[in-house]
Amino acid sequence: ADDVERRHLDFFIEHGEVLTSSMYQDLTAGRPLEVGVLNGAVSAAGREEGVATSVNDFIVACLAPYDRRAREGRGPAVREA
Repeated sequence: ADDVERRHLDFFIEHGEVLTSSMYQDLTAGRPLEVGVLNGAVSAAGREEGVATSVNDFIVACLAPYDRRAREGRGPAVREA
């Protein structure tokens, strides 16, 4: 198991600059984001259970304008780094 972990870590370290999440790819392409389904769902579940989800709430708040913009068909508001 250690060898498998080491190989994967080595791969990520070697190729880290080109490995990005699908949400980042959607963001830079101006496509709608899954932030509501993913992070928003965590926030909703936390509210339901009385558990603070401040990091997820922050992520949703930051990305919601970009998601709205994409859903309105106004294209990307950010450039790929």
